[in-house]
Amino acid sequence: MLPDPEAAPLASSPFHGSKENSPAHIQRLAEAVGINPAARILTFRQAPPPAQDPSLNAQRTYVQPLYAREKALARGGGGALGDGMGGTSGPPKQRRLPTQPERVLDAPGMVDDYYLNLLAWSPRNVLAVGLAENTYVWNAQTGDVTHLAEASAGNYVCSLSWAGDGAYVAIGLSNGEVELWDVEGGRRLRTMSGRQARVPSLSWNSHILSSGCQDGSIWHHDVRVAEHKVGVLQGHSGEVCGLAWRPDGDCLASGGNDNVVNIWDGRVGDVTTDGRGVPKFTKRNHTAAVKVRLTFPFFCTPLTSLLCLLGPRLVPMASFPSRHRWGNWRRDCALLEF
Repeated sequence: MLPDPEAAPLASSPFHGSKENSPAHIQRLAEAVGINPAARILTFRQAPPPAQDPSLNAQRTYVQPLYAREKALARGGGGALGDGMGGTSGPPKQRRLPTQPERVLDAPGMVDDYYLNLLAWSPRNVLAVGLAENTYVWNAQTGDVTHLAEASAGNYVCSLSWAGDGAYVAIGLSNGEVELWDVEGGRRLRTMSGRQARVPSLSWNSHILSSGCQDGSIWHHDVRVAEHKVGVLQGHSGEVCGLAWRPDGDCLASGGNDNVVNIWDGRVGDVTTDGRGVPKFTKRNHTAAVKVRLTFPFFCTPLTSLLCLLGPRLVPMASFPSRHRWGNWRRDCALLEF
């Protein structure tokens, strides 16, 4: 049974000429609530205030060209980065990565051993190179090459690491000794001994120098005192071929020939009663030896640094709990934020 159309009017709808949806009614509602119906609801009328952390402001400065390119593409004009004119014509310029080295240095006598760390770049733009039993430093600004040290007969350089201020360099030798050299003065300050195997990795944390040994142990040396050995970490069954302290000293990463990556608590005194520390995190899913490198891209703050894990073969993806996670990776290389 159909209802009588005259008995009850149809419900009003925007498709039946309702007065509630007329332009005049909408304008009255907008004036009543104080909004502009033609304006966007979500819009930023002013730039956000500057961050208190200087590193965040630096990050915004670095990524500005990326946003400029997106805006240029959105306008349909292409826009070339760095042309200084805003870019309204022509295709966007692509960043060109160099395919040739900027400088080639002769390195005769460099030991062909993957597990050694024979290059170290200082904050003062000086490169230290280990060539057999000799250690040389090359000043990148002046181009000067200086012979700094020579190991005793029958020994060779295994590792190099600069102190934080770039004034001192530590040299790990094949006989287990670690030498500390004043680069500007060209003199050896001290020799720290006690190991029975070579030292292929070194890393500084303020006045603490950590050294990885072929026997799988990691020693902490306090270079200020005569009894330099202040801690031992044992978490590898193979040679420790990579060490890297986080800039704030909170964590130490180690990689070994046993295909293991360990993250240690940065507190040197946090060891067990037998003097051997326990790692906070451990990864064992690598299929080859792991070397660690600390890198500082512009998006890293002092508390979130990137750790580069290197291996002679492809490194599998993995993840650490919480903020310890993997980022981008390529062949023989993986990036870990820790």
